Amino acid sequence: MKKIWASLIMVGLLMGLITLTITNRSVMKTGYDQPGVAVKSKAQLVMELNRTLAMIRGLENTLGRTGPQGYKVYAPQETGQLLKGYQELTLLVDYLNRGVWKTDDLNQWEGYPLVSGANKPYHYAQVFKSMNDLIAEKVPFKFIAHLKIYLLPDVIPGVSGLGGSGYILLSAQDLKADLIGNQLPVTLYHEIGHHVNFTFMAKDNGRGEKLWAQFLRIRGGTWHGPGSVNTKAWGESSEETFAEDFRMLFGKDQPYFGDLALGDPRVDPHNGTKEKQFIRALAAEKDQTRYCSPWIPEGDLLFWQNQGPLLMGGWLFLSLLILSVRIMHSIEGQHRRPSSRQAVRLII
Repeated sequence: MKKIWASLIMVGLLMGLITLTITNRSVMKTGYDQPGVAVKSKAQLVMELNRTLAMIRGLENTLGRTGPQGYKVYAPQETGQLLKGYQELTLLVDYLNRGVWKTDDLNQWEGYPLVSGANKPYHYAQVFKSMNDLIAEKVPFKFIAHLKIYLLPDVIPGVSGLGGSGYILLSAQDLKADLIGNQLPVTLYHEIGHHVNFTFMAKDNGRGEKLWAQFLRIRGGTWHGPGSVNTKAWGESSEETFAEDFRMLFGKDQPYFGDLALGDPRVDPHNGTKEKQFIRALAAEKDQTRYCSPWIPEGDLLFWQNQGPLLMGGWLFLSLLILSVRIMHSIEGQHRRPSSRQAVRLII
């Protein structure tokens, strides 16, 4: 019975590996049957994907201007290069997954549309000025060291900035929209608040949950998840409240726009000081979330990136399994075969 199960497992592995290998070497015709475009296999497309990944990582390391406390600012042209690499990656991954060459919604980032035209991207010198003002307010060094600030060449409609652990994207200024005079520091400091939140008190782990509980005891209210911009849910969101509080408590002469359910954190100076001390103390925490480049989409990318090694490992494992079974069968045969002396006795 054991032999039957072992044989079935090996046959299943063999068929799976053969299928994956054939698929890996198969030609992707859909979308590549256009005149002048070379037909390529999935393996060749994965090679392109890895080259694009290496290019993005290289650009992140070599481009950008470093500020006095280690942060980097990427000019619109530089961010545009990284954005192009991101779009190539998403195109390749989507094509490998679905076999469809989608180019209709290429000018986007993580689902946010990017619009060119009547816009004015920020200049890195403007960002340096706002960052110097923030540093003057004695914001903890750890909050901005290694932070990457990308100046988008295009506008994200209705969104002035986006932030995550270790990075900030600043949308170009939409000249058709009503812009406030201090839009840059307002957006920049808010997004740094998100960076601090996601890096040092991520909600999806035990330590982060405890820190959020401490924050809410100081600030008041209960946990509320994220909400869309310019909605009641946004004003109730705990993460947006934290980001706005960071902006107003650490930024100099920052306005309150009246859109937080819990109000301006500076109304009660005593409580505001306690909250500011709590945020400062986060610098002593270990990073709970590592930096993930905004230009390298997560998800299926990891599978395609490692498909070659996975296939090689699979074939190696199957070979070792077959060898182990053969050795076991050989040992069992030796145990069952009688020795010459035993054979004589049996004959007698």
